[in-house]
Amino acid sequence: MNNLASSSSRPPKDGMATAWTLLLLAVAPLPFGSARPLAASILACMAAVLLLLVIPLTRETLRSTGLRQLRGTLIPATVLFALVLGWGLLQTCPWLPTTWNHPLWAEAGMALGRDLPASISIDPALGLMSVMRLLTYAAYFTAVLVLALDRDRAKQLVKGVAIISVGLAVYGLAAQHIPEQPMILWFEKWAYQKFVTATFVNHNSYATFAGLGLLAMIAVAIKTFGRIPMGHSSSSHLALSQWLNTHSGPVLWTCLGVVSILGAFLLSGSRAGFVCTAIGLAVFGLGLALNKRRQGWPMTLTLVVILGGLMLGYMVAGHGIEARLGLLNDDASERLAAYQIGWRAASASPWLGYGLGSFDGIFRLFRDDNVRTWFHHQHNDWLEMILDLGIPAAVALWTAVALIVLRVAQGVWHRRRDGIYSALALAATILVGLHSLVDFSLQIPAVTITWLTLLAVGLAQSPSSRHKT
Repeated sequence: MNNLASSSSRPPKDGMATAWTLLLLAVAPLPFGSARPLAASILACMAAVLLLLVIPLTRETLRSTGLRQLRGTLIPATVLFALVLGWGLLQTCPWLPTTWNHPLWAEAGMALGRDLPASISIDPALGLMSVMRLLTYAAYFTAVLVLALDRDRAKQLVKGVAIISVGLAVYGLAAQHIPEQPMILWFEKWAYQKFVTATFVNHNSYATFAGLGLLAMIAVAIKTFGRIPMGHSSSSHLALSQWLNTHSGPVLWTCLGVVSILGAFLLSGSRAGFVCTAIGLAVFGLGLALNKRRQGWPMTLTLVVILGGLMLGYMVAGHGIEARLGLLNDDASERLAAYQIGWRAASASPWLGYGLGSFDGIFRLFRDDNVRTWFHHQHNDWLEMILDLGIPAAVALWTAVALIVLRVAQGVWHRRRDGIYSALALAATILVGLHSLVDFSLQIPAVTITWLTLLAVGLAQSPSSRHKT
């Protein structure tokens, strides 16, 4: 059979696990993208429950041919990720060699007149919270991977991401323009008041989220329009008319969904978000063109319409982006100065790092007069990861992700059926990877959770269907 699991053989809790995943996806963006300790803790609990809900599926999963094809990717990636987690925990421990501990602990002990439990991390509490967040992501990714091995569930998850993104876009547009005072949920908006941010604080974070949603929405559109009967005979025209009458609802909501996300995305005013999403769309189109079964007019027409809409929307509503482009030189000088501080800090401890989540404290230690703005994040997740973990552990984490992305890229070429999911995952990864070079969107749990959903679906559906049984 083509599916990794038949519908009739699914355990009773299958539907509950899928529904819980969609609920988690919907909850994640609501409290400021879950970028607050309480919201992140709730997300961690929900991910743990999700992992428990997929346990009934493990026997079926372990027997699946698709999972066996993925072992060459999953085993080394899991080992590398486990090593990174272990190192993150060790950074918070007070019983490592004293020469490894950050000298700030000794200075603080001298100032207080007593010995303090020292560690590599300059903020062990934040380090433990960051480890918990990584464990949350690992649990969620594992659960979604198990669910998405079935193509019907994979389709539901991608559609869920699209629907949630549409809901956030509609809310963001309404919250920005209907009340006199722009709102974020029940809070008065205190930052980026001129830009659509939906339930996020930072407009760049929302732009990344909306970009991922736009990619998912396009995948849904291609699935919808790809079933349109075509031909030049009278019977073909009759079939087309009947199809449109039958599917008018899905076609309408798909078009409105794309327009809603596109409008909110453009009104976010994010420069990097616009560029990275455009590149992500191009990668998506290239992936679909390379896929052996994704050729023909539905895919081409859909992407042409979306890219045309992106350009047209920019001309109509891109004034916010253009206004911020005018500030590019000032922002660039501040960012470059902050990057120089980051590299100087990384050079001072290249192997051990300063502990996960420690950037704010690091910046206080190394900041100079060249930077007027206070940076709570490095605005470059790649560099900040080096600062937190050190070079070896950061490279191990990147390698783990790269192994998964490489397998997904192989699925774009080899997966004859549903290769669109691998192309979608690759495009989403390119989008967030590029944007994380100039911002910190991956430190917003809602963005990371949404990206991991698309990545897990793309990985699960990457094995060739010709080898499934």
